[in-house]
Amino acid sequence: MNHTRKVSLALIYLRETIFLQLRDNINTIDSPNVWGFFGGGIEEGESSSQALVRELKEETGIDINNQKVEVNYFFTAKHCSIKTKELLLEDIFLVNIEKLSYKYKKEMLNPKEGVQTGIFNIKDIISNESLFSTKTSDYHDIHQLIKYAISLFNLKLFP
Repeated sequence: MNHTRKVSLALIYLRETIFLQLRDNINTIDSPNVWGFFGGGIEEGESSSQALVRELKEETGIDINNQKVEVNYFFTAKHCSIKTKELLLEDIFLVNIEKLSYKYKKEMLNPKEGVQTGIFNIKDIISNESLFSTKTSDYHDIHQLIKYAISLFNLKLFP
């Protein structure tokens, strides 16, 4: 393992739906051309929550500090990237956009980064094995993380 990289990710939800980003198909980025959470690397001197705000603004154009958005730390996931051999520490936040204005909810569907935003039903993600294609074990890890996080979230939301 080369080193550890810290990442801040957003599990964005609206009632029983989850918003995911289809990442750009560029080989130089982590996990190209797959569905994943919005978010990215934590820069030096930046807290995990500050990185989340910055990344969401870069990727969606929405400054969640200036909106009625509920953000809560959920958990930290750890895994090794097959591609870069880095240990990834991924802080996952729950981002409830229920009170976000219609204008900004619509804006989320046209991301500033990535190919598109997808809206998925929580139960479909948990039960549908073919929802995500798995090209390598690195992609498989990402999709397992998504399913794990959403399964935990589902239990929290619907005990």
